[in-house]
Amino acid sequence: METYFLNLLTVFIQYICMFELAFKYTKQSILKYRLKILAALPLILLSATLQFFAANDVSRPFISVCFMILSLLFIFRKRIIETVILYTITFLPILLLKIIMTLILNLSPFDSTPKLLFDILTLIITMSAILLTNRFFDMNRWYTTLMSLNSYIKTAWACTFIAVLAIQVVISARLTSTADLIILFTMIVFILFVNFDGILFQKEFNDTKKELESYEHYMPIVQELIDYIRIRQHDFDNCLQAVQMFPVIYEDYDSITKALNSFEKHAEIDHTKLELLKINLKLVAGFLISKSSDAKALGKNVQIKIKNYNLSTSLPEYTLIELYGILMDNALEAISEGDTVFIEINSKDGKIIFNIRNKGPVITPKLRESIFQKGYSTKNADSHNRGIGLYKLKNTVDENNGIIILDNEKHSNDNYISFTIIV
Repeated sequence: METYFLNLLTVFIQYICMFELAFKYTKQSILKYRLKILAALPLILLSATLQFFAANDVSRPFISVCFMILSLLFIFRKRIIETVILYTITFLPILLLKIIMTLILNLSPFDSTPKLLFDILTLIITMSAILLTNRFFDMNRWYTTLMSLNSYIKTAWACTFIAVLAIQVVISARLTSTADLIILFTMIVFILFVNFDGILFQKEFNDTKKELESYEHYMPIVQELIDYIRIRQHDFDNCLQAVQMFPVIYEDYDSITKALNSFEKHAEIDHTKLELLKINLKLVAGFLISKSSDAKALGKNVQIKIKNYNLSTSLPEYTLIELYGILMDNALEAISEGDTVFIEINSKDGKIIFNIRNKGPVITPKLRESIFQKGYSTKNADSHNRGIGLYKLKNTVDENNGIIILDNEKHSNDNYISFTIIV
């Protein structure tokens, strides 16, 4: 009976380690899922019992893996392949530490330590390592990158799961040879290296693809504006020649004034677009020109003030476009026809300072606390995509060590909501 309870304790600690890692990866609150975790306790108890009464060492890992995946599936409700990947990346660190601890034990004079006590000690060290790692490493960022990859890379991780299962079976057979353990450790490191290399390659591929898509979409806008200015320059030259002839053609002042007024309308040009062309980030310029044109078509105005034309940031332009797009879409949707969205762009200390303000509600402490939460929206909740934009914006800014400033401003007795992001 004592052995059973020790085995039960080992399984429970193993599940705690797995859940702790899973919640760090997914950036979810344990308290939010506390009822589901409690509901999963019978699964954990059944897993421990079946492992204890298993006929042989080979069947125990299969029981453990099946019940762990079932518990993750029950709690997080993700697709099966995503659950398998989540299990793999949570259990690999535990497995690595277990092999390291076994190696240390084999090389130490305390190699007679009971297996269950050794497993408990390993899991406690694992839990401490998880808590320590989370302070210095953004586990959610790595997990999010992994989940955003294509099916090829996800399949590679599924293969890793099979390898992990096989290795766990071998370990459960109680290998004692140091050479065998070193081989196992090398195998796991190699599997991790291959998968990480695939992830990095896929991430670089996705980044390049996004950048090319942004160029394809926004660079033609910039080029069209440049071509337009060249044509207008030719027209201006003709206009100047015509104006020079006014004193010859018209004999009185009123006629000359009338002719000049007609030429003034013909010579009008959008100076905001000219200012945007001076920005060194041409994709950002094209995006802002495009958004300004979209706003104008809706009967709304966008006023842009550039304080620094040499914008400096570590973020790729397509990421900036995503961030600015979220803010501009929200601002334009919030204002009425005829109203104006004000934008100010500056750059300092290697970061871009982007401020946008529009007529909006007074920011209460409750609104300030809720506005960046996933699913929160002040708009109609008809669409399942509501409340995603600002949540995504905050995550992206936080991941890149940026700053978000949310404030209220008063202009002509109107209340304005102001967003500033520094990245």
